[in-house]
Amino acid sequence: MAYEEALRVPLLVRYPRAVPAGQVVDEMAAIVDLAPTLLEFAEVSVDRKLDGRSLVPLLKGESPDDWRDSLLVEYNTDTVFPRVKNMGYHAVRTSRWKYIRYNDLKGMDELYDLKNDPYEMRNLLSGSETPPILPSLQAELDRLLSE
Repeated sequence: MAYEEALRVPLLVRYPRAVPAGQVVDEMAAIVDLAPTLLEFAEVSVDRKLDGRSLVPLLKGESPDDWRDSLLVEYNTDTVFPRVKNMGYHAVRTSRWKYIRYNDLKGMDELYDLKNDPYEMRNLLSGSETPPILPSLQAELDRLLSE
């Protein structure tokens, strides 16, 4: 499921030559960032575009202006676990918001304000009023899916 306990998992890095002990970076990272990071540390260049971005600038204490401010999360329905049949989704997470769009479950989408509801207890789409942030999150999700 696309809830914080599954998405917001700490990434621990130990590389004394380049990463100071105890350093904490709060920027969003994804599993696809590991390959570009390891390749940069190994000083290996590749001649094709990789998914993800190297975390090296962040680990060096830099704050790139163009660092991502949203992440795409995807889950495709499988048939192994009947409990999750038709539970495939696409989601976008920003530093404050999370929007989950289910592929097969119409009317079940979810929106959470992670600043005011960090445990995702109140789906803002369950009421009659559409939160103003929804269209921009839907557009961001569509943008991420098109990349």
